[in-house]
Amino acid sequence: MRSSFLTPKQLSKRWQIPIATLRQWRWLKKGPPCQKIEGQNLYRLEAIEAFEEKNLRQHTTMTSNSLKKP
Repeated sequence: MRSSFLTPKQLSKRWQIPIATLRQWRWLKKGPPCQKIEGQNLYRLEAIEAFEEKNLRQHTTMTSNSLKKP
């Protein structure tokens, strides 16, 4: 089975954030994991979806930490 990947441009469009934010997250090791394939940074779709699920919020006053069970 072949994995689907998104480029930083595609992911920035999906999340409506600047590509520079993704670049900074890679440098800070935040955000979804990124793979460098043939010199291009790519994000595995499964990793993006897992990151989205992990960071879901019920409303804007909740942080992702407040969703974790003790």
